[in-house]
Amino acid sequence: MSSDPEIKIARLRWSACAALRRSVIGVIALLMLFTTVAYAHPQIVSAEPVPDARLNTAPPFVRIKFNEPIEESFASVQVLDATGRAVDRGDGGRASDDPRALHVSLPPLDPGVYTVAWQAVGRDGHLVKGYFVFTIAGALPSQPSASVLTPRPTDAPLFAGDESEAPLLPSGSTTAPPVDPLALLRSMMLIGAVLAIGGQVFRSVALTPGGGRLAAQMHGLISGALVLLLVATLLFFIAHAGAIAGVTTPEALITVARDTRAGQALIGRMALTLAFLIILRHSGLWARAGSVAIGGLILLTFSISGHAAATMQPFIAIMIDWVHLAAATIWVGGLTALTLALIQNNRDAPDPQAMSRSLIRFSWLALASVGALTISGALAACSYLNAVGDLWQTDYGRALLAKIVLFAILIGFGAYHLALTRAHTTERLTMSAIALAQRMRRSLPLEAAIATLVVGIAGVLTSLPHPVAAPTAPPVVSATPLAAEPASAIVEQTATPDEPTPSLPQPFTATQSAGDLRVALRVEPAIIGSNLMRITVTDAANKPRDVQRVRVMLRLNDRDIGETSVIAEPDGLGRYIVRNQMLGIAGIWRVQVQVRRIDADDVTADFLLPIRR
Repeated sequence: MSSDPEIKIARLRWSACAALRRSVIGVIALLMLFTTVAYAHPQIVSAEPVPDARLNTAPPFVRIKFNEPIEESFASVQVLDATGRAVDRGDGGRASDDPRALHVSLPPLDPGVYTVAWQAVGRDGHLVKGYFVFTIAGALPSQPSASVLTPRPTDAPLFAGDESEAPLLPSGSTTAPPVDPLALLRSMMLIGAVLAIGGQVFRSVALTPGGGRLAAQMHGLISGALVLLLVATLLFFIAHAGAIAGVTTPEALITVARDTRAGQALIGRMALTLAFLIILRHSGLWARAGSVAIGGLILLTFSISGHAAATMQPFIAIMIDWVHLAAATIWVGGLTALTLALIQNNRDAPDPQAMSRSLIRFSWLALASVGALTISGALAACSYLNAVGDLWQTDYGRALLAKIVLFAILIGFGAYHLALTRAHTTERLTMSAIALAQRMRRSLPLEAAIATLVVGIAGVLTSLPHPVAAPTAPPVVSATPLAAEPASAIVEQTATPDEPTPSLPQPFTATQSAGDLRVALRVEPAIIGSNLMRITVTDAANKPRDVQRVRVMLRLNDRDIGETSVIAEPDGLGRYIVRNQMLGIAGIWRVQVQVRRIDADDVTADFLLPIRR
């Protein structure tokens, strides 16, 4: 029996698995030395004037530079006065001399507080927007507050050196929450692509050619997955165009498809999917080879329009991402197809020889895929995570951690099935294949379901910003900053000496329930310019509660200019403070106070804050 070629192949596969486990660790350690920094969305690396700057003279322009090229069609920047009126020359957009920068020119401006509102679409198709404030002499004093760079959710300093001495760049927000309809559609696109392309690879490489019910069901699985991919891509394209253009008119759809990399990738994906469906109607070696090649191109459209395209070395990152996606596709899609094949084989007259060949061939595919997944996943994690703590302290990290846990469970399933295969190849091959199929029928569907869930989580991950610090850069100042004025000067200077002194502004105070906690917010003086925010967190018994972190998010209620995210400083038991928070436009501001606890879920309290001139 030891001369049986099938048994020799199985034993060789077992030895190769052990060798791969030993080599993967060494390869990961070596390649981790060459990882590059990646960014989830466009990140600001410099701004002129510096956010929260106080200038002696009005700047002639505002310029914001990002870490990656931005799309020209959807780039905008405006300078607004305290009433929200645009005061720039109306030429704001992507800079003519730098595809990574926004630029707008300014006329001579009067003393006052001004807000720079900007938006940009990156190469990965994500729209980000935000704002920052600067002051011209004779208006309000300001000091930098601990704002967070759009859309980075970490609190790392942007400049080398002591964080307390480093000016931070402006904050902002993505246009959608972490899990939104676009994230759901991304997951559907990935699941459709993985099932269709992985199923076709299994059908072409591991499955014994033939007709019958199994061939029809395999064709149905691949066709259905392609239809899912096509419909999800079309819906995603329409929703994506609406998100960045504000409308879904034919003109907006054409502009997105013509002028953005993400739009071009989505149109290409739909065209390739239609070509796949046409080729799928034909049989033969060339048709299968062509469909697999088209499948590889479909996967490439995900990589060139995703996070990998926003790295400092996009070609390397795109190739790593494509390998990761291709490996996942071969494993997960092939696993689903194998499950269908085993179930259908059991219903029909069992063919032990064909079953054994399919298992052995797919085992080799799965083994290579797991190795590629492990290496490329480690490279991506090292690039996208700033610290180990990001795994549980950020939304992206927690989603990635869930994916890692499920991946470990899948490895356990794979080890179990490999042990079953090895054990059964020591018996008589005919009876062994039948018994093996019977045992795998109970566990393979569960493994395939978990693997599909992992693919869905991967779709959500593409919507979440990576917790990576932005590159360091020296601060850029366009004019001489003023010395700080006393706190008594925190009043907008609009009155003349002959006019009566205006009444002192009244602070804003309110309390809201947030889950099982109560959050009190006090803002003083609640006017345009520099404001002091005090947050008090208490429990149901009104006793102060210390928490892990308090984040304050501010957004103008009736106008979308982006969002500021500020980490409050501890100021005693249950008390937190935000110093010198600049607000540059009069109106109603929505303030969200997010409370993070180690022993319970995050809770959020919402406030409507009126800001007066």
